[in-house]
Amino acid sequence: MNRLAVLAAGVVLTAGCSSGGDGLNRPAIAWADQVCQTVQDGGAKLSQLPRIDGADPHQAKTSLLAYLGSIAEAIDSVSDRLTQSGAPPVAEGQAAVDKAMATLTSARGTLDSARGKLQQAQTTDPVSFQKAVAEVGAGLEPLSGAVGPTKDLRANKELDVAFSHAPTCQRLDGQKTG
Repeated sequence: MNRLAVLAAGVVLTAGCSSGGDGLNRPAIAWADQVCQTVQDGGAKLSQLPRIDGADPHQAKTSLLAYLGSIAEAIDSVSDRLTQSGAPPVAEGQAAVDKAMATLTSARGTLDSARGKLQQAQTTDPVSFQKAVAEVGAGLEPLSGAVGPTKDLRANKELDVAFSHAPTCQRLDGQKTG
């Protein structure tokens, strides 16, 4: 009888330490939700597009630089969140984070290059300024199809399940962002 009691206690304790009766990895879901919250916050900032007056190159430059600064802050926020959160509690979690960080670092480099070109653009000649803005836009082209760091993270099957069950990530999926 004592063996049965010890076995039953062991089963109860093991169940209490697991990820839940539904088989979901709750710590991974919480981790994914934190990442998605940061992505969502950045997306909210980026949805506030700059007001640009084509007749005023100086104002246009100032507005565009501020907007590119907001994009940089959003990238930095996600990078910081991934660094602070550490590896997700899944197999190969660190590798997924490393890939997402490489994607973010590349995006930040592309953005910084474009910002540098825009900062150097002269606003005294509207035609030259428009040409410079077009070149900056072309430099940002690699970012236009970017789906964000969650694509790299979701390539991990366990993380994909966690992202699918995290409430904030579900809202992002509904908005087709990532």
